[in-house]
Amino acid sequence: RNGQGTDTYRDGSKYVGEFKDDKKHGQGTYTHFNGDNYVGNFRDNNRNGQGTYTWASGDKYVGEWKDGKQHGQGTFTFAYGSKWVGAWENNNLNGYAITYYADGSINQEGIFKDDVFLYTQKKSKLDKHKDFCEEIGFTPKTEGFGNCVLKLMDKD
Repeated sequence: RNGQGTDTYRDGSKYVGEFKDDKKHGQGTYTHFNGDNYVGNFRDNNRNGQGTYTWASGDKYVGEWKDGKQHGQGTFTFAYGSKWVGAWENNNLNGYAITYYADGSINQEGIFKDDVFLYTQKKSKLDKHKDFCEEIGFTPKTEGFGNCVLKLMDKD
């Protein structure tokens, strides 16, 4: 199979999206029999690139994937309202991240290894401005990105 298509599995799961060489590849939606749902990019049958996975429990991860695992920048929001925002590797927080309580206040900010908080480290205002400019669509190391960062620094 190549191109758009639908695959329905015996357990009731369903994939609707792009195929390449008979594998899920490109943009697609995979709905699991248990109610979990993934919408995003696939490569060679795995979640890869940007995507959103919503568990039947109400938990949700929005961010980058690699080889079927949370990997890169992302946000995991728990059904009860707290969230973890930061760098992921192999489904765990790894690197700089911030965890928030359900009321939005910060729980921990710093460096994590395999979901374990190691030590406090806050990002500089410059780093936060760079992150914001990238989040709103500016490409790092471009003139527009630099102008965005400078304008935010002027407001400080």
